[in-house]
Amino acid sequence: MKTGEIVSYGGASVRIKPRSNGFFAITWREAKKGRSTTAVSLERARRFARAKVRELAGAAGSRVVTVLEAQAVEGLKEIVGARSLPAVVEQLRDVVARVGGFSHVVRACEAYLRAGHGKLIQATMEESVESFLRGFKVGLYKRGLQKELRAFVEAGGRGDVLITDVDEGMLRAWIARANADGGEPGWRYFNNRLATWKTFMNWARKQRMLVREEGHAAELIKPARWVDKVPEIWTVDLARRVLQVVREELNESLTYLVVGCWMGLRPFEMGRVVPSKFDWERGYLCVDADVAQKVMQQRFVPIPANVRGLLYDRLTAAELFWGARQGRRKARHIVRSDDQVFVSRLLRKRGLIESWPQDVMRHSYISYRLAQGHGRGQVAEWCGNSESEIRRSYRRPLRKEDGEGWFGVGL
Repeated sequence: MKTGEIVSYGGASVRIKPRSNGFFAITWREAKKGRSTTAVSLERARRFARAKVRELAGAAGSRVVTVLEAQAVEGLKEIVGARSLPAVVEQLRDVVARVGGFSHVVRACEAYLRAGHGKLIQATMEESVESFLRGFKVGLYKRGLQKELRAFVEAGGRGDVLITDVDEGMLRAWIARANADGGEPGWRYFNNRLATWKTFMNWARKQRMLVREEGHAAELIKPARWVDKVPEIWTVDLARRVLQVVREELNESLTYLVVGCWMGLRPFEMGRVVPSKFDWERGYLCVDADVAQKVMQQRFVPIPANVRGLLYDRLTAAELFWGARQGRRKARHIVRSDDQVFVSRLLRKRGLIESWPQDVMRHSYISYRLAQGHGRGQVAEWCGNSESEIRRSYRRPLRKEDGEGWFGVGL
């Protein structure tokens, strides 16, 4: 005791040291200054020191907890894993309020298990995404899905997040993220991303990774509203120059350009069509339901005269070639998955365009078909849109001569 003793708690400490007169000096630091007092006995000194260290620790943000309370906190941490304890407490408070009090939590859990929800497959986002993508053949549609979903998995290490933990707030922030150029996504990009997530989460629900009766995160997000804006299209003169450049410098992408501009197929639809789907005798292209997955309806698209002149020899030769190999290998699709990239790069290099507006070839096809005098219902049937979408998005001042000029390109 000659050197004194230290009383510590929660990071605070007080020193007790005997004095020559039989009293005990008590010293500590408070508010960055040294403090001291004197006690007439060791017991009083210790009592004062124990009270002071708790006071100092409390002022520093600590609090006194029992051993049982400390064990309970550790047990809670083991249950919730890496989640934030304050966030867990808020979520628990919300759950208790929704079921009508803590006494009802056990009953709610039992009802949940009886309904079969407790049998959900606990899968991480990385596992779920890869399993989902394995169900699709290689093509433009699959490339769009995997680009969106894998980017989510790779950003911020979300691969280990359980799919059941992806909530509305997390998903909304991801879908509304900036584009590659740093700009805000337009309504079309937002809605396309949202459609991808709905497709994925609907699949996950069928696989029992999500509760069937509850709306998943993608269903809770409303599609973005758009400004009533007419889509950008190419002029007839530009189409002639584009066709000439592609025929001369990128002939292997000619089918992609022609079918997109003068038959109006979506890019992912072109990626699924094979040469045998062209009925040259009756003048129609058959777009089967499995090709038009967006609307899941079969349709027949008329083959214009300029398409026949540009592609008949090319596609009939391809059909004969793959027909001779029947039984050994499936027929190839009429376009390559990277055709849009190659064509866009070439046209920018030649100074014909500055950018590639989304679905510009399809929008041009629909606009010039309407200009020819075809009714909205007929054009909607040919292109696989709804008539209301045609009415809303394709009002523009075009003459009938413009329509005839467009479908005369290449003749």
